[in-house]
Amino acid sequence: MTDETAVDEGMGEIEALRDRLALIESARERDTCYREALRQLRRMVTLIKHGDTPEEIVEALGECLSTAQIDYAGYGVNLIEEDSGEIQLTQHTHEPDGGVFHRVSILRAPDIVTTWWREGRTVYRKDLLNDDP
Repeated sequence: MTDETAVDEGMGEIEALRDRLALIESARERDTCYREALRQLRRMVTLIKHGDTPEEIVEALGECLSTAQIDYAGYGVNLIEEDSGEIQLTQHTHEPDGGVFHRVSILRAPDIVTTWWREGRTVYRKDLLNDDP
């Protein structure tokens, strides 16, 4: 092997390592964006108070999901109010086809969403049409 061939091979290896490093850095940045978006979303959702305009929060949720490059098929916020043993679940959702819906349900017994609420959990579900009760 000539010195020139060895140099060419070395340069090729260096270029391959640079490409790999760029991919790793890109993945790390994406992961950082994802974690930051989730942190902001959790904070935003936990600060919702009765009487707040949830549409602004839902819009911000959609922007955060897009910014963090989180895959989704619709997005929304579930607000839960408990009064005299009655649980009211209000869902504010943007569907994949661009439709928007708001639904209010009176729950006779706790469901999975109210269980998460009682546990203080913020839950990401990729497909609300299939995963939302």
